[in-house]
Amino acid sequence: MNLFSEFDKKVDAIIKKSNGKTLILWGYGYSGQFFEHILNRRGKRIDYIIDNFKDYPSRFCIYTSSILDELDPGKCFVLEAFYEDEESKSVLNRCGYNNNSYLNLITEFFGTEKKILSYYDWFEYLFELDIKAVKHNECGDGTFYSFGNDYSIIKILDEFQFMPEDGFFDFGCGKGGTLLLAEAYCGKLGGVEYDNDLYSIAKKNFQKCGMVNYELFCDDASNIKTELDGYNYFYMYNPFNGDTFIKVIENIEESYRRKPRTITLIYSGVTCHKLVIRNEIFKFTKRIPTEYWNKYTNIYMIG
Repeated sequence: MNLFSEFDKKVDAIIKKSNGKTLILWGYGYSGQFFEHILNRRGKRIDYIIDNFKDYPSRFCIYTSSILDELDPGKCFVLEAFYEDEESKSVLNRCGYNNNSYLNLITEFFGTEKKILSYYDWFEYLFELDIKAVKHNECGDGTFYSFGNDYSIIKILDEFQFMPEDGFFDFGCGKGGTLLLAEAYCGKLGGVEYDNDLYSIAKKNFQKCGMVNYELFCDDASNIKTELDGYNYFYMYNPFNGDTFIKVIENIEESYRRKPRTITLIYSGVTCHKLVIRNEIFKFTKRIPTEYWNKYTNIYMIG
C-alpha cells in the first residue's frame, strides 16, 4: 500500500501550478522547512524564503515580506506555510498577487483544520491515526515517547538502496510512525515497544492504514533475540540507555553470528556511540546531518 499516494498528488499539483515561475516560500517554521524538504526531493529549487518572525543572520538569505514589493507578481508564485491570516492576504493583494499566483499550503492539504505540515500530520488527517501526542513514560533505562522529526527519517532512508527482501526493525517503535514512513522502502517491517498503550496504538494505526507485512512485539527490547535474524536494517531514536542498550547491541551482534549478513544500524538522537562500537564488531561508517535535537544520525555496519 502506498501511504503517500494522495499526498504526492497534491504536491504534483502544486509544482505544476508554480512551474516555470520564481518560487517564494513564505514561512520558515516546521511547515516551511518540511515543504522545502519535499521540493528538494523533487529537484525543485526555492528562489526566495520569507519569514517575518525570526531574525536570521544575513548569510541565510531569508527575507521579510517587504521583498515582495520588489518582485514581479506575474513571474512569481508564493507558497504560504502558515495559517492564513488577513495581514498576509493584505500584503499579497497590495503587491499584486491573486489566486493564480499564491496558495496556502496548510489550507491546500488540510482544508480548515489547523495543522502543521508534516508527514505525520498528513497521516493523522487522512487515516485518523494517533502519532504526535507525546507520552512521558520514562521507565528504567527507557526514555519517554517522542515522535521525532519525520522528514529527517525520509532523508535518512533516501541515503540507502533498499531491496524488496530487506527487513527494517525499529527498537522503541512507539506508535509506529517510523515504520509507516519505512513502508515505502522495505518489504518487511518489525518493531518492539515495551509500553503496552503505545504498542496497542501502533497496531491500530497499522490496521487503519491497511498494512499487513509487519510484526510488532510488546516486550523489553533486550528480550528480542532470534526474532532479529529476519532483519538487516535496525533503527533507534534514543529509545533507551544503560544495560538495555548494551544488551540490544549484543543481541544484534549475536544475530549476525547466527546468520551472517550485512547489517546496518541507523541511530538517531545519539547518546551511546561508544557502546555501539565497544566490541569492535559494529563499525561507524557515516554521519548524516538531520533535524533531530542533536542535528545528526550515525550509521554503523557489520559485514
